[in-house]
Amino acid sequence: MSKSFVDVLSSITSALRLYLPLVLAIVGFIGFLGNLITYTRRALRSNTCCIYSLAGSIVDVLNLLFNLFPSYFVVLYNIQLPWTQTTPLCKLNVFLIVFLPHLSANYLLFAIIDRYAATSSLDSRLQQIVQLKRTPIFIGLAVIISSVCSMYSLFVFETFFGVWCVSTDPLATSILYIILIGLTQPILMLLFVLLIYRNIHRSRRRVVS
Repeated sequence: MSKSFVDVLSSITSALRLYLPLVLAIVGFIGFLGNLITYTRRALRSNTCCIYSLAGSIVDVLNLLFNLFPSYFVVLYNIQLPWTQTTPLCKLNVFLIVFLPHLSANYLLFAIIDRYAATSSLDSRLQQIVQLKRTPIFIGLAVIISSVCSMYSLFVFETFFGVWCVSTDPLATSILYIILIGLTQPILMLLFVLLIYRNIHRSRRRVVS
């Protein structure tokens, strides 16, 4: 591999590290504004699925601002992040890094569950889920679930030499992250999507009959 090619790859990598977080944050904020305008329209304000989707969009923006902007300033100004210098701030930082994406995915999961309840039979008790008055309960429930699932980060991360915030048990941390975020939520989403498809298929058969 020639030296010039290596230099080009190094330049591309440096440019991506510098500008990609900022670009993603800007694009994410534009997407959030679009969701905000859409979901706050009068026709959708009382739609429980839209409320969960809007809550997820708000959490996504917070996640972008909290996770991407600090990385951008670190690369641009070569500054040291304050939450790597003390163990309590390190634990809080990692907790939020795990908590915010998990909460956003939970709101998406609740929106899917909401559609599953809406496509169920009218005499089913699941219809209570789509009642607007119950939406704050489920929003709070999502926060509690995400907090519990992210709690492990408060016990396995420590600060070393005032520079690094790393896990004391990387294997256990990786396994927990994969199970709680990488597997559990996508599997539940897929399950409820299949149940929605089944409900719609049943409804079509009843209409044809």
